[in-house]
Amino acid sequence: MTKKFSELVSITTPDISDVFALSDVSETESKKITFADLKSSIIDEGSFDQALLVSRLNTYNPTNAGNGLSATKLFVAGSATAGSPIADFYQDGSYFLTYANFSGTPVIPIDLAVPTNNTPEIGFVRYDNDTQTMEWAGSSTVQMDTTYLVEGSRLYYTAERGRQAVIDNFGEQFNIYNSTFDQGDVRDSVYGLGVTFIDTRVSGGQQQSKTIRITGDENSAARQQFSVGQTIRIYGGQSSFQNPTNSATFSLTVQGFTETESAKKSGTIGNTFSYKIAEFNYETGEIAPGSNAQTRTIYVPASGGAANVPDQFNTSHFIRLSFASVAADRGVAVFRRIGSSGDYKLTAVLGRKEIDAGSWIDYLSFDYTSWSGKNSTDNTFTNVIHFPLTSESVSRRGWVDKRIESITQNTNSFDLTIDDFVFVNSPDGTGNYSAQICHNDTAIIQTAISNNASAGKKSIVLNAKTYVSSQLSLPNNFGLVGTSYITKIKKLPWTGGESSALNGKFIYAQSATGATSLSIVGVDIDGEASNQFLWPDSSTINRNYLLDFGINCNSLLLDRVRITNAPAGGIYASSPVEMKINTSEITDSAVTDRYEYSPLIADSGTDTMIVGNRFQNYTDYVDVSVTNKGIVANNVINNCGSGLFVYGSVFFVSSPNVLMGPAQEFLPTPDILNSEYDLINIDLSEAKTAGDDYDSPGHVYQENGAPFDLSATDGSILDITHRAFYIQKTAQGVEEVYGTTTQAGNFQVTNPPTRYTILSLGTTNQSQWNTAAGTSNVVYSVGDTFTAATAGAGNGTATSGGVDTIQIIDVPKSDESRELGEFAFTIPVAIVNAIKDASGAHSYSTLKAANSLHEGIGWASTFRNEVSCGSISGTPTWTVDSVSGADPIYSITVNNLLYASIGKRVRFSGHTGWSNGGNVSTGTVHNITTNGVTSVVDIKFKGAGGGTDNNNQVDLSVGNGGTLNIIDSFVMAQGRII
Repeated sequence: MTKKFSELVSITTPDISDVFALSDVSETESKKITFADLKSSIIDEGSFDQALLVSRLNTYNPTNAGNGLSATKLFVAGSATAGSPIADFYQDGSYFLTYANFSGTPVIPIDLAVPTNNTPEIGFVRYDNDTQTMEWAGSSTVQMDTTYLVEGSRLYYTAERGRQAVIDNFGEQFNIYNSTFDQGDVRDSVYGLGVTFIDTRVSGGQQQSKTIRITGDENSAARQQFSVGQTIRIYGGQSSFQNPTNSATFSLTVQGFTETESAKKSGTIGNTFSYKIAEFNYETGEIAPGSNAQTRTIYVPASGGAANVPDQFNTSHFIRLSFASVAADRGVAVFRRIGSSGDYKLTAVLGRKEIDAGSWIDYLSFDYTSWSGKNSTDNTFTNVIHFPLTSESVSRRGWVDKRIESITQNTNSFDLTIDDFVFVNSPDGTGNYSAQICHNDTAIIQTAISNNASAGKKSIVLNAKTYVSSQLSLPNNFGLVGTSYITKIKKLPWTGGESSALNGKFIYAQSATGATSLSIVGVDIDGEASNQFLWPDSSTINRNYLLDFGINCNSLLLDRVRITNAPAGGIYASSPVEMKINTSEITDSAVTDRYEYSPLIADSGTDTMIVGNRFQNYTDYVDVSVTNKGIVANNVINNCGSGLFVYGSVFFVSSPNVLMGPAQEFLPTPDILNSEYDLINIDLSEAKTAGDDYDSPGHVYQENGAPFDLSATDGSILDITHRAFYIQKTAQGVEEVYGTTTQAGNFQVTNPPTRYTILSLGTTNQSQWNTAAGTSNVVYSVGDTFTAATAGAGNGTATSGGVDTIQIIDVPKSDESRELGEFAFTIPVAIVNAIKDASGAHSYSTLKAANSLHEGIGWASTFRNEVSCGSISGTPTWTVDSVSGADPIYSITVNNLLYASIGKRVRFSGHTGWSNGGNVSTGTVHNITTNGVTSVVDIKFKGAGGGTDNNNQVDLSVGNGGTLNIIDSFVMAQGRII
C-alpha cells in the first residue's frame, strides 16, 4: 500500500551510514543521502548563526551532575558541599582573589624583615627607607653594594679603569684645554736613522717592500721613538719606480794653476783631480749613476807661494766645473778624486743656485768651514743623508712619506710596517736593502697651527723634544712656544723642491708684507745645512733665509731662540716695527763661506731692540742700517763679515758690543761711548771672593776663519805675552794708554822674563844697558829691545807695553793645543787683590786719586814669532864705512820676497857660516831693490862692529842659504779688567 513520506515511522537514533531517500519532481530519477552527508549539508558555515549559538552557550546553566558547561565561571572541585547542585562548583573571578580559598599555600609573613616562609630560611632584597639603601634580609641583614652584583655588558667604574680611561683619552682632552698639539708626546723624532728593508718582492732591480727593520729591543731608545700612526720620510724608497740617467754634461777649467810640469814651482809635485757628477731630482730625490770622469793634472805655478797644490787653492787658484743640459727639475751631486786611484768622494750637492749660474768652483779646502762637518783636508762630506758618500754605478731611489701601520717587536730588532709598498735601493755590499728615515712632523705641526688659529688660540706649545719638519708658516697674531734649549725643530733633509714649497725658507710669515704680532719663544731651530741645497736668490734676497718674516713685520719677538746651521742666511725681517730679539743665538751658516749671507737683516726698522745675543760664523754683517730709534747692545758678533752695520741710523745706541773678525781679531766698533777696550772683559770678582788666582777661559785665535797655529815659527822666536795697562780718557773723550813706562832700576826680572823696548837712554850708559839686558858689547839706542836680566841702573826708560808690575802669566792648559790657536793665562791672587781692594796699588780709587783722567785697566795678549820672507841665494856681502863702522850692512839676495819692508826687524834661519863681532842676531831692513822674482835686501846690524871701512873688516863672516825672517808681532785679544 502506498504511503506518504510523512506517514513513515521516525528514526530517533540515526546511524551515520543510514540512507535517506530523496524525490525531486523536476527530475526523473530518485537519489539518496547518508546521515553524515546530511549533517554537513544542513549545518553549513555560511548559514550557521554563530552569535546565537554563543549566546545560548553562555546562558546555559547545567543542572545535571558533572562538569557541565558554565562559560563565565571556572569549575572548582570541592568548592561546594557534597550534594550541592553542580552549578555550585562553578566559581566566578572574585572567588580566586581570596587567598583563603586555596589550600596548601605558603604563609605570608607580616614582618618582611623576618621571613619564615620555609625552613631553612631564605633571604631577599629590599629597600630600607630609613637608611635609603638596598639590603639583603635573611637570617641577618647585610647592606648591599656592587660586591654582590655581577657585571653585565655595562661595566662598573673601577680605579684601574679610571686610570686607563685617563690614559686613553688624555691626548684628546689635553689638546682641548691646552695649546699643545701632539698629545704631550716627548719622544724625539729620528733624523737620518739607518734602516733595512726586509720581505722584498719582485726582483731585477725593482724590488719592493713595506717592512722596515730597525735594530733595538723593546726597551731601546730607538724603539721608544716610534708609534703607530706616525709619518716617516724614507730616503731610499719611492712609490713609483724611477731609473734616472744623466742628461747633463760638464767640463773643467783650471784657473791660476799650471798644467805644464816644466812650468811648475821648483820642488813641488803635481796632483791629478778627477770629477764625476750625478743628477738628482730635487722634488722626488732619485739619483742617477755617476757620470764618466773628467780629469786634470795641475801644478803649483812658479809664482805660487805654496809648497804643494792643495795649499795653493784660493780665490785665484781653483778648478771650475761648468754644466750644460741640466733639466729644470734637477740638481747635481759632485764627486771628486785626488790622485790616480781610490774612490770618488761626495764633494758638493748643488741646487739651482749653482746650476742656474752655469758653474761651480772647487776651492778644495780653501772654503772649508769648521762647523760644516766635512773633512778638513779635502772638504768632502763625512756624513750626509740620502746621497752616497762615494760615486756609484747604479741609480738610487728617491724619498717618500709613509705612515706606520704596525710595529712588530723581535728579539733584537723591531719591524715597522708602512701603509704601502715602495721601490727600494739595490742591495748594498752586505746584501742589505738599506735606507734612512726621518720622522716628518710637518703636517701635525702645521695642522695644529691652523686649527689653533681658527679656534682663537694664539699659539701652539711645542713639547720638550726634537721635531723634524720641512716648512712652517705662521699666521698673524700667533706664536711658537717651547722649552728653552730643549725644544728643537730640525729642517727635514733636502726640502724646498716641492711644488708648493717656498724653497729655502724654514719658518716664515704667511703675510709676506705687513705681518703682525709674531713670536718664537724657547725654541731651537736647526737648519741642517749639510743636508740642504740652495736656490737662486740674486733677485729675491730672502729666498735662502731660514726665518723669513717679510717686509714691515709689526711686533716681532724672538726670545731664547737658538738658530744654527742655516743653509745660507739667518733671519730676514726688513723694515720691522717694534722688533725685539733677546738672549738668542744665530750661529754657523752654510757648509761654505763663498757666498755672503747675514745672520740678521733688520734694516730700516723702527723701535728695534737687539740685546744680549750671539751672532757667529756668517759671511756678512748684522744689518741694522737706517734704524730709527733702536738699541743693539751687549751682543757678541763673531766672524760675521765686518761685524755690525749701522749706517744711517738715528736715535740709536750700538754700544757696548763685542765685535770679532774671522781670525778672532777685534773689529772697529761703532761705539758711541768711544771705548775701544770694551771687547773681552776680565771680571776678577769671583777670584777675589774665592781668594784665589784668576784663571782665564781658553781662548782661540783664528785667521780667515781657521785656527792659527801658535806653535809655528820659522826661527827661534816664539812667545805669547799678556800685558795690562792703564786707560785714561781726556776731556775730549779720547782714550789713551798710560802707566807703561818703567825707569831703570825698576825693570822687572820675572819668569818668563819681561821684554822691554827702550824709550830713552837717560843717564844709563851702554855698560849699564848691557848689564840690565844680560848682554855684552851691544850698543843700545832708543827703539831697541831687550829682556831684563837685572833691575837696571840710571834713569833711562823702557816699556814692556804694559804696566809690568801687573803680572799676567801665560799658562798653557793640558787640554789646549797651540796648533789650534788656543791660549790662556793666570793673574796671581796678589795682583787680583791689588786691583780689587780699594787700597790696592792698582785699584780704581788709588789710580783715580793719582790721575783724575784714569778710567780703568785694559789687557792685551800678543803673539810674536818669526815668519819667512823668502829663501836666501847667492853670496851675501858685508859693507862697512868709516862713519858707521860699528853698524855694518849685510846685503843678501832673496827669492820671492814677502812681507819685508824698510824698517822691519829681521833675523836669519839656517844661514850657515854667518857671524859678526858683536854677536848681534837681529837687524833692521835698510833698503830693498827688486828685479823680477829676486830682491836684494840691505840689513843694518847695529853694534855688530866690523872695522872702520870695507878694506879693514873685522869679525864679519858671510853665510850661505837659509831664509830671511821678519819678527812678527800682533795683538790676538784685548779688553778690560774689572
